[in-house]
Amino acid sequence: MPAGISHEDYAAHDALGLARLVREGEVAAVELVEAAIRRAEAVNPAINAIVERFDEAARRQARGRLEGPFAGVPWAVKDLYHAVEGARLSNGSRAWQDNIAAADSELVGRFRAAGLVLLFTSASPELGLSVTTESALHGATRNPWNLERSAGG
Repeated sequence: MPAGISHEDYAAHDALGLARLVREGEVAAVELVEAAIRRAEAVNPAINAIVERFDEAARRQARGRLEGPFAGVPWAVKDLYHAVEGARLSNGSRAWQDNIAAADSELVGRFRAAGLVLLFTSASPELGLSVTTESALHGATRNPWNLERSAGG
């Protein structure tokens, strides 16, 4: 495993636990980002959950001044009505696939204020109108614990 935090150590903590590791200097925020990127690269080809990645922006954010209860914790925002400035906001719909957000939504702004590091957007059902994450734009998102099952909505 490359330098930094292992997947097992990362997975052993919830978001507050990861933030505590950063706050107490046990791990750097950028190490959490790198661990999340490695895990995403390992599992996303099978589950198809990631719509858009912000690796470089997340690395820059993780190297900067971090404040808030979740300072340094990597985070995904569902591609469903919650805009991330400069990122595609398709809501899982081909009709909106070229929609680029001009500004963060209120919720995304609050995520940032809490110290969360936005790493990617995740797939959603088209316009959120289904109980399963399957859209003509992005395809089906599979359950990471059982690839034969849906991840739900």
